Amino acid sequence: MNNLRNRILLILGIIAVSLICIFPIQKRINLGLDLKGGMHVVLLVDTSRLDAKAKTDAVPRAIEILRNRIDSLGAAEIVIQRQGNDRILVQLPGITDREKVKKIIGTVANMEFRLVADDANILKNALDGQETKGYVLRYMQDDSQPILLKDVIAVKGDQIQDARVDMDTQGFGQPYVSLSFKGEGSKQFATVTRNNVGRRLAIVLDDKVISAPNIQEAISGGQAQITGQFSYEEASLLALNLRSGALPAPMRIEEERTVGPLLGKDSIDAGIRASVFGIVLVFIFMAIYYRKAGLISWIALLLNLLLILGIM
Repeated sequence: MNNLRNRILLILGIIAVSLICIFPIQKRINLGLDLKGGMHVVLLVDTSRLDAKAKTDAVPRAIEILRNRIDSLGAAEIVIQRQGNDRILVQLPGITDREKVKKIIGTVANMEFRLVADDANILKNALDGQETKGYVLRYMQDDSQPILLKDVIAVKGDQIQDARVDMDTQGFGQPYVSLSFKGEGSKQFATVTRNNVGRRLAIVLDDKVISAPNIQEAISGGQAQITGQFSYEEASLLALNLRSGALPAPMRIEEERTVGPLLGKDSIDAGIRASVFGIVLVFIFMAIYYRKAGLISWIALLLNLLLILGIM
């Protein structure tokens, strides 16, 4: 008698756990783009400036980097696959924030650290379109101010090991991006800051200068900060792109569609109605034909469905 009671309690416990695990049911059943709606994007990888060897693995590398970036969106059933020689198909079920997606998948995230050349005459020549050997002309991120940089890259972005968002606890609580460098990058950063105290070091992202702070002292700990007028979301996107690495080549959106969930909702509703109708018919047939055994089998079928949904 005790053995039977223990079995019944065990079965009831399993049923209770399954019911708890099922809800919310929309998170247990992953729906694709056709049922849930979302974004369908085809990207063209511009490999025209790459050499033959770099072109070979440009698209596979871009797919890997995109996958690392898009995982942060938290979408399920994501599709990222190659199309032809230089195109990438991206499908994001449940994601409709067009601007955020474009910032994540369209930013090359090629970061450089360059010394600023504070020479007004050379800057004027560069603005007049004259050749300035050993220097490059760049603009601040909002295109408001030209800035002249040394042509030599002090530290490349591929030396960044990690990038995280932190908050300024001593100022106005502004978010900033905290960087840590790899071993070689840490040495390069220490050398350039030690040899150029008092000068400005520009942080350049995709040919736009984010900031150009003064070097106050040598920085030998392999750490750096990117500050600016960031919102928390902008700082998070920047840190994500830097962590994922720079894309091997620029990409542009060749095709973009936002798929609405209305058609999918009709299909889901039709599927639910068909399932309920089928279960009722099976119950009636088994109850009439098999009587008690049919009822037991039907209950076992429902419990099996419950367990399957519970462990998904």
